[in-house]
Amino acid sequence: MSKFITILLLLTTIGGFAQDCNPPTCSFAMLSIDNSELQNCKDSMGQKQGWWILYDTANIYFPLKIGDFKSNSFYRGEYAIGQYKNDTKIGIWKSFYSDGCVSEINQTVVFEEDGSVLIKDFPNNETRYNPDSSIVRSRVRIPNNETVNIECLNRTCQGYYKGSTCTESFPVSLLPFYQQRLISGEYSMQIKRLKAQLKD
Repeated sequence: MSKFITILLLLTTIGGFAQDCNPPTCSFAMLSIDNSELQNCKDSMGQKQGWWILYDTANIYFPLKIGDFKSNSFYRGEYAIGQYKNDTKIGIWKSFYSDGCVSEINQTVVFEEDGSVLIKDFPNNETRYNPDSSIVRSRVRIPNNETVNIECLNRTCQGYYKGSTCTESFPVSLLPFYQQRLISGEYSMQIKRLKAQLKD
């Protein structure tokens, strides 16, 4: 009887550490990680663990809620790479445009220990979300290598050039749209007027 219990305990313990892995089928040589570490493993509880590469990620710029962002693969580009711990994204995640396998990094997402998220879109934007997304700060590189800061509080945003308002108020859900408008120069006239006022 004791042998049966010992064997049963041993089988239960071995089964508790079982992993279901689905490694990628192509090489990611340009990354600073050994391709053999990209195992895409789930533990016996079905939770993602370790290094993952996500395929066919959605064309969404940012999370509406950080909880959604951590549980879903909301990245621009076709691939995203990073680490999971207990089904939650941790550390630095990078997303890529692809030509075959990997060709160009287009976004880096850093999941901070305090629960905030920092998103760096290349080459222009850097956006930080606090843990509940009630405060969002974005820095946007605009033409002539200048910067506009966007501050969002309670889901309402405003753009500022050197401390002066340069955009109308807008909802946080339109942040990517306004970032793109700033990058493309749509607010150049407003910023030119602000520069003139600042010189006076």
